[in-house]
Amino acid sequence: MSNSISYEFYNSKFLQNAQFLQDVVTITNSTAIPYSTVFINGTNISKPTSTTIALASGHMYLVCYNYVYPMNAGQIQIRPRFNTVVQTQFSIGNTATSVNGGSCTFLADASIASITLDFLYTGPTVSTLIGSVSIVQIT
Repeated sequence: MSNSISYEFYNSKFLQNAQFLQDVVTITNSTAIPYSTVFINGTNISKPTSTTIALASGHMYLVCYNYVYPMNAGQIQIRPRFNTVVQTQFSIGNTATSVNGGSCTFLADASIASITLDFLYTGPTVSTLIGSVSIVQIT
């Protein structure tokens, strides 16, 4: 029974989700991270520019992002922004050279107003930054 419920949910016309990959080799300090689109299902999630993801109003979204960067790159932070406002509580980064990646999952509440989501990189110029963003509309 649970398999049929899961199958119906995941194949529902109401499921809206998207995935994006970070697609730049070199990135510099205080730069919004560009992404390529892997897929977008539905119309409530869109990608208006190479660095922004638009979440339509009237919904709640589950956002998961992760990054891997060079081991000895120095102090690095990846900070999500909602409508250009940094969401520090959802930031990932390192304070030592022994950490080279991280991930975070959070809710983006666009129930009242739409959200333009982007991710800001701060840190030294690095030659490799690998990451992805996955989003599922949950309401």
